[in-house]
Amino acid sequence: PYESREMDRLTAPGVRDESKPFVGTNFQAALKDLEGRMRNAAANLEFEEAGRLRDEIKKMKLLDLEFANDLMTGAGEEVDKSAPKRWRAEAAAEKAEAFRKSRL
Repeated sequence: PYESREMDRLTAPGVRDESKPFVGTNFQAALKDLEGRMRNAAANLEFEEAGRLRDEIKKMKLLDLEFANDLMTGAGEEVDKSAPKRWRAEAAAEKAEAFRKSRL
């Protein structure tokens, strides 16, 4: 119900125009719009709305990773479904390492 994927399109109702797909820079603009709305909600002490927007941003970024993985897989090859999870784990490890180094 939240998002729908077609061959090369991602749409998220309520973010921009519902009929306009997110492709390329349009996707990035939608993410920036959501992030701005999330920050404004947090600044106005609307933490539930900010949390909801944060969750939407996470879902969109995950879908973007999965979509990129599908596109990068060659014809006849099997899609590596664990790649987005592995990428998130690597990013978390890098963030933890940077935090640890900053504390030394």
